[in-house]
Amino acid sequence: MNFKTVEIKHPKYAKQIKDLFRDTYWAKGRTIEEIKVLIKNSTVCMGVVDDNNILVGFSRSMSDLQFVNCIYDIIIRETYKRRNLGKMLIDGITNNPKLKNVKGHVIYCKNHSVSFYEKLGFEENDTLSLMVLKK
Repeated sequence: MNFKTVEIKHPKYAKQIKDLFRDTYWAKGRTIEEIKVLIKNSTVCMGVVDDNNILVGFSRSMSDLQFVNCIYDIIIRETYKRRNLGKMLIDGITNNPKLKNVKGHVIYCKNHSVSFYEKLGFEENDTLSLMVLKK
């Protein structure tokens, strides 16, 4: 099976994003309307789709487009983990042309995820629970 990243700019993906959020501890209660607002107001929303255009991963970011970009809601459907799809999402966001002037990217994450983000170039911050990717 092949996968590709797609920038999500339209609320047509809202139901599929809601399905992904159901498996999270932080976003399982989000409504379709909230997700539509999230899509509209995020700087970049990135998805990973399979050959059938089914969303199997999602992430989004918020940025001032100059100094910092915060990446949120990094989700890969459980049955698709360990296929480098999380890396595809992060690369899709950090290399997005809208963010070309950003000096760094940050991710808030649980401790068990730190090693994954370190493999992608993020560094643990000594004073905050924050991951930083310097460009």
